[in-house]
Amino acid sequence: MNEVYLALLIQFAVFAVVALGLDFIVGYTKIFSVNQGLMLALGAFSYSFCVKTLGTTSLITAWAIGIAAACLVSLLIGVISLRVRGDYFVVISFGVQIIGMQAIFNSSSISGGASGAFGLPLPSIFGWTPSSLSQMAILAVIITVALYLATALLVRSPWGRLLRAVGDEESAVEAAGFNVRRMKLVAFVLGGTFAAIAGPLFVGSIGVAQVGDYSLGLSVSLLAMVVMGGAGRLAGGLVGALIFVGVPYVLTYTHLPLTTAAFLQQAIFGALLLLVVLTMPSGLTGGIALGWKNMARRRASHVGTDTTASDDSGRLPTGAQR
Repeated sequence: MNEVYLALLIQFAVFAVVALGLDFIVGYTKIFSVNQGLMLALGAFSYSFCVKTLGTTSLITAWAIGIAAACLVSLLIGVISLRVRGDYFVVISFGVQIIGMQAIFNSSSISGGASGAFGLPLPSIFGWTPSSLSQMAILAVIITVALYLATALLVRSPWGRLLRAVGDEESAVEAAGFNVRRMKLVAFVLGGTFAAIAGPLFVGSIGVAQVGDYSLGLSVSLLAMVVMGGAGRLAGGLVGALIFVGVPYVLTYTHLPLTTAAFLQQAIFGALLLLVVLTMPSGLTGGIALGWKNMARRRASHVGTDTTASDDSGRLPTGAQR
């Protein structure tokens, strides 16, 4: 496969994993967080730290460091979310994103400072190192599928149904005696963990880790990705990631200047998000599912009408039956 397509496949896998994790926060607890870019950065620069400081390319080591850091920050954000709601939490998560990325930037031994960390090799796992980008893509897809299946089992479990209820009727869940605070904290930890898992896959495949790649703009885009695809739906994050990765690639065929293409890309994302919010509040996957249901109902009603009409046409008038 062409290396461009392999790079796109890895990028899709990375953003799909991040979206799956963010959906625990946005889709189930209904809390809008704009600091998922920081969580992805914690995973990415954990791998950079492993390579540059520890001298290892082990994914397991990078995951251990990245997940630990992401869990600590997620717990901090989760505790804050218990005290404030709505717009106030969005502002606080915005502040955490800015402070966290500035702290990473100032840690030049980890981030490489303004220039970033270059020359990162492909990561290894259990002693095996991918020898090509195609093998790296296969590894990324396997990890994505495994996390997708784990998420599917989790959200369909009693705990997952209860987490969804927290977002819909928090007071009712609390009145039933469940610990809503603990469930929210777990949702934040899961979101951070998924992003920390995706980080090393991303920087390990492109060989570069730069602070500028994990700005507030990325966090907003990740949030938009989940909302656009369908918050609270397993396939929603995948659809959002596909759009997020696919649109910039399609625009490369327009041969427009970089500034024009970048503006057009943001305009397309904004228009799609606005269209989805106004016409399909449950996202693209929710809108498609609703459309299929409506079509099935219409077909069923037409079949029922045709059957009734054929039965009536076969009957003789009352006077003719005598």
